[in-house]
Amino acid sequence: MNDVAAAIRLEAEYTELNTEIGRSLKRSASEVVRLGYLLRRMMEEKLYQAYYADFDSYLHEELHMDYTLANRFMGINRKYSLDGNSEEIDEKYMEYSQGLLVEMLSMSPELEAKVEPDMTVKQVREIKRQAKQKSVEPDLTEKDQAEPEMIVDGEYREIDTPVSESTEVADIAMSQPEGEVHDEKWFVEQYVKFEPEDSAELIEVCRKVKNDPDRAKVIRGNIAMYGYYDKSCWAYSFRFHDFPEGVDICIGEEETHLTYERFALELMRIAEGDIATSQSEKSAYGLEKTEYPEGSLLTTEGCGHKHDCFSCAQDCNIRQKDRYCVLAPLGNPFPCTTMNVLEVLKREVGDKCQFVNNDLAPHTAGSGEADPCCRNCQELCGYRCQRAPLQEEAREVNTELQDSTDQEPVYEMRLLRSMLEEAKRLLQDYLDLGGFPELTVHKQKLLVGALANMACELEELQEKEEAAAETQQELPLLKNDIQRRQWLNDYKAWGLWYRDDNIDVNYYKFDFIDGSRLVVAEHPQRHSYYSREVRDEAFYHLIPKNKATSGKVYDEKYRHATHSGTELIEFLKNLQKKG
Repeated sequence: MNDVAAAIRLEAEYTELNTEIGRSLKRSASEVVRLGYLLRRMMEEKLYQAYYADFDSYLHEELHMDYTLANRFMGINRKYSLDGNSEEIDEKYMEYSQGLLVEMLSMSPELEAKVEPDMTVKQVREIKRQAKQKSVEPDLTEKDQAEPEMIVDGEYREIDTPVSESTEVADIAMSQPEGEVHDEKWFVEQYVKFEPEDSAELIEVCRKVKNDPDRAKVIRGNIAMYGYYDKSCWAYSFRFHDFPEGVDICIGEEETHLTYERFALELMRIAEGDIATSQSEKSAYGLEKTEYPEGSLLTTEGCGHKHDCFSCAQDCNIRQKDRYCVLAPLGNPFPCTTMNVLEVLKREVGDKCQFVNNDLAPHTAGSGEADPCCRNCQELCGYRCQRAPLQEEAREVNTELQDSTDQEPVYEMRLLRSMLEEAKRLLQDYLDLGGFPELTVHKQKLLVGALANMACELEELQEKEEAAAETQQELPLLKNDIQRRQWLNDYKAWGLWYRDDNIDVNYYKFDFIDGSRLVVAEHPQRHSYYSREVRDEAFYHLIPKNKATSGKVYDEKYRHATHSGTELIEFLKNLQKKG
């Protein structure tokens, strides 16, 4: 009983604190000290354990924040809060902006005393730069004084004098050639190199805007929506401040400051091919091949970290993987055969073909990418996919069945059995007549076996779906967020939908009354990314009905994108409000 009470108390404290953190994220920069205090509490008191195994998981899934940024907020709280551990800011820092607090975080007390509240981030950076330069100058001055020079044949020559150990490092540094001075374009190119996914997203939104001032506002709104965004490691630092303060980029020991307008200008120059990369090394969308760092868990083949070869129907120079057939099940995809004859279609069919003229093809909801397929084509040509006529025949069978009965369409099973009987008859003819090549007979036997196996699997799947539909529970009345989260955690009570033995994954689903569906992919006994603990991992995929995006309403399809507990709880709450 004590364990239950402790769990309820932990969950209540987590919910309250998580709500306050979300509110602080949406408020002005003056509350950054309070935000750091709340994050410290969440980490130090381990309240995240109510729903997450570690603090990193909480940051990424609930706040969409990395640990580097969270650590800066917590550091600001330690340094600038009242007594170093309070949600109230010390009075002497009350007038400073969030950007100034971040810059002052790494400054010594002597340098910090030079910063005034009305300064800009650029001015503070100049103070830091000058201080860094002065810290090097004494060594150089001492060297110049310790090593007198004389003129020989009109040239300056250093007198050979003993070199102390303290000046040896300075000598070596001065003997090296000066580093190349890079322009702003180079810094933006480095940003694109280190952050290909974020830069591709910014380029995509910028393409929809005509002029650079508006593009600048779009970039700031996307990447620094809370007035500040920072991502850094040992090799680089990218800091996006509020609009007037602009962007700071640091690569190694070099750094520069750009306005958002200049950043947008250089970004679009890169997007338009200003970098010397031949078109043959780019995709049909003008993007480079998607590449991941060594050891990455992501392996999806595509371009620009945006487009996926698996579902792309473009004639591409860097294609790494076949486009899958849209009629193939996702559990067992096979290639689209029409993509193999694109060059022939361009010559002989031309703009009448959906694969050549994408304007004729249907487009996917959400992404708006072309999705050509022969089954939607009225043009008669000798290159029509062999599966398309079967689909037409299936539709005719389905229409006949719907005219005669109110039952669900079963045309797949009827068509499959018809194909199986035809294959059996042909195999029997081969055996009765004799004289056919052994390879031909063997292929026909394989076809009969494959069709028979497909028929058995389809029949078994239909039986499971019917059984699941009959046994699915009704959604209970959930009165608060605790009950909603408990219901989500108890997904096994919905009944196993199906299991993929190839990758050891169990799937559970719940169909809501509005037509939406929730799919839970359970990965049994997996090792945690953050420890060697072995436990079941569950990933939730919400497939909403009548989803609205940019004024367009469509039915979402399954995709490999998980939804957080907060999103699902909000969905359940709104669903029951609508009755």
